[in-house]
Amino acid sequence: MTIPSKNWGGARIGAGRPSTGRKKRNFYITDAEYELIKQYLEQLRASSEKGC
Repeated sequence: MTIPSKNWGGARIGAGRPSTGRKKRNFYITDAEYELIKQYLEQLRASSEKGC
């Protein structure tokens, strides 16, 4: 029996999604609130891209 390489598994540099600083969060909201939040986030992200 051979000993498996210890060079596998675990985190790797460059693997996975690029870090954006965002975290997944859960909220219980209505469909109307969801649409308003989506619009607000688009505005926030657009203004942050402009450097405001």
